[in-house]
Amino acid sequence: MNDPFIVDAHLHYGYVGVFFTPESQETHLLAAMDKVGISQAVCMDLLTVWEGAGAGLEPLRNLFEASGRRIYYLGTFDPRRAS
Repeated sequence: MNDPFIVDAHLHYGYVGVFFTPESQETHLLAAMDKVGISQAVCMDLLTVWEGAGAGLEPLRNLFEASGRRIYYLGTFDPRRAS
């Protein structure tokens, strides 16, 4: 790899609770990443933390594919929740 690259290690996707995130859909995120030279990002998903593992995995998988495999997601496990 000869070209420098930047990995954003903490990205949020979608609308989460009371946080104001007007431009958090995939097209907005990719455009912002391109503007500042971010090659890849890791999505820190709060929905799966608050609602359980099954709550947000499908949208996150779809985001990964739609982003051209540029936006990865970090899975979480809360042992206090069975789902």
